[in-house]
Amino acid sequence: MGIIDSAIYALRSKDTIFYKEDSDLQDKYNALIRLNNEYPNNENILNELYMVK
Repeated sequence: MGIIDSAIYALRSKDTIFYKEDSDLQDKYNALIRLNNEYPNNENILNELYMVK
């Protein structure tokens, strides 16, 4: 398998995502959602939401 084939395989393969039930990220996500409701279209909040999601 060549370099290009490896790159295509890496782009097509799906990584497993593990979610911890008591994750701090869920709390951060909920807080960011509340902030987004208070300050809609705030670019910093939207960027953080994207990163947490």
